[in-house]
Amino acid sequence: MYIPDFQFHRPATVQDACRLLTESEDAAPLAGGTDLLVEMKQGGRRHRDIVSLRAIPQLRAIEADERALFIGAGVTHNDVKASPAVREIFPAIADAAATIGTDQIRNVGTIGGNLCTGASCSDMAPILIALGAEVEISGIGSTRVLPLEEFFVSHRATRLQRGELMTNIIVRRHGDARVSWYEKFGMRNAAAISVASAAVTLTVDAGICSEARIVIGAVAPTPKFSAGASSALTGQPIASMTEGSPLLEQAGAAAAADSLPIDDLRGSSDYRRTVIQVLTKRAVLRALERLPR
Repeated sequence: MYIPDFQFHRPATVQDACRLLTESEDAAPLAGGTDLLVEMKQGGRRHRDIVSLRAIPQLRAIEADERALFIGAGVTHNDVKASPAVREIFPAIADAAATIGTDQIRNVGTIGGNLCTGASCSDMAPILIALGAEVEISGIGSTRVLPLEEFFVSHRATRLQRGELMTNIIVRRHGDARVSWYEKFGMRNAAAISVASAAVTLTVDAGICSEARIVIGAVAPTPKFSAGASSALTGQPIASMTEGSPLLEQAGAAAAADSLPIDDLRGSSDYRRTVIQVLTKRAVLRALERLPR
């Protein structure tokens, strides 16, 4: 099947892109195109205007200061994976980017595109939510920032309004000792869509987990903060978080209880609940390995 005819636009600024998206009756932004172009070719989507974001330098920058890491929404997954700043400050973000698709997909697919599709199986969303990330959204003459956790409404539905673009992902630094990990399970070793995933961020102070943020993916309509699993670990000594320990078992069970999985070709709801228990426990253990010795 061929891609239907459309008008192609290549604006040089965010404001020009937002204007085109606002003025057209049927426009879509194009970042990497790894979802959009496939869906158009398969007949699932049709748009009169395609607005390419590739010529907007602002969207392709990775910057850091003493306050936060800023990742442009148009940065590719391989650029996230290879970025010295990302690897130094938040290595779990680079690790999550490395799990997406193949090199060919990561070379063109973007971090903003992965989030803006609103898919429940997004690989970048769980780790970013676990790290407390925010997203910057721009429209014509306006900019707003909201927690990524609040960006998702339901499966493939977000808070983006007509004429708006995600422009930056903002991950703020913390002075405390924080460690993170992203764990994903798919049906094969490469180019796999998540059957279930778990992201963990632990803040450790004098051997105590002062805050735990556990986010589960592909087991609910949106990436989901697991309040039960996070509460189970918060305030507990990390010495109690060992393989097979009652505390870790409790956290895994709580994550499964917080999930709302579906049955599909990749796994039943019961299977996903079992997998999410394993992934949560594994992610906690792997995150703790990142603590300074």
